[in-house]
Amino acid sequence: MATHRNEPDVIRAAAASGFWDVVLTAYNSRQSHRDLVKAAIRGAAGAGLGVLAMKTQAGVYWDSTQRRKINMKAALKWVLRDENVHTTVPAFSNYDELEGDLAVMRDLAPSPAEEQDLRQGEEAELSGLYC
Repeated sequence: MATHRNEPDVIRAAAASGFWDVVLTAYNSRQSHRDLVKAAIRGAAGAGLGVLAMKTQAGVYWDSTQRRKINMKAALKWVLRDENVHTTVPAFSNYDELEGDLAVMRDLAPSPAEEQDLRQGEEAELSGLYC
């Protein structure tokens, strides 16, 4: 089952159904309802569903003019640090970005600079453009 919106409800329904094996869901640090999604993911994983996260880098840019790029590594680390997420569909459009995504797996701990990068969107009240 896949969902781009109403994620908590859809995830919970997938888990309750007993039919689905995997749920693919939008999940990133910029979702206004990320805590609800996180809780639903925890429940789904506890019910035995595989959880695949998409939209992990929140759309690459903070703004529609594409002037403020999101720290892709920091955003991916944020998702992968959730032990209930089993795999992701990270964004990349060239080999350098692919290499950056793969490098995240060597160390999931965000640096202080990466944590600040993730906070900058919240401080500027930017949601990211992921769906």
